Amino acid sequence: LMEFSGDEGPTELFNTNRYVIDIQNKGLNTLTGVSMTNALDPSTVFASASASQGSVNYVGGLVTANLGSLNPGDLATITIEFVPYFATNIADTVRVVCNEFEPDLSNNFATNQTTVINPVVITNQPASVFAQLGDTANFSVGVTGTPPFTYQWFYNGTNVIDNATNSTLTLVNLSPSQSGTYSVSVLQILGPEEIEGAISDAATLTVQ
Repeated sequence: LMEFSGDEGPTELFNTNRYVIDIQNKGLNTLTGVSMTNALDPSTVFASASASQGSVNYVGGLVTANLGSLNPGDLATITIEFVPYFATNIADTVRVVCNEFEPDLSNNFATNQTTVINPVVITNQPASVFAQLGDTANFSVGVTGTPPFTYQWFYNGTNVIDNATNSTLTLVNLSPSQSGTYSVSVLQILGPEEIEGAISDAATLTVQ
């Protein structure tokens, strides 16, 4: 039996990630010559590999492990660390073989899919505005990264501005009471439980 897991959810460029491969003999007889092969995606760079028994090597994009024998119930674990260098979807497939005949080979390979994203980065900060009574003021933010993004503007740091959920905030018919600071949080929704974010600098609105 082989179980193959990677880090949960999407990952960011240049972060170190980990594959953990558990290989267990669920049969009634000892397995000999147990070995594993794992071809890393070409968009990644190998960082390290280790095995709980036997030896593990890396050559030319291929991780190989020679685990020796596994008695019934024995478990061997291989850990591979890698760094993604491109924003893309990467697939990693692990295969395990042994010297003995196996009637069912369906659990001798497994594939893990990982989405690699560019993290959200604010490239253009909101600019401060000097305005007259009754004028209109516009604040905007520019970002890079892998969409989708969600925006929320704030007044004086912590006060949420209702319906201010775009990259641009427009305030009309200005009054002195609207003077203060305006900032925006930008969230990058990567999955059901994965959220990355950035917060802009505060821009000042002065209404004279």
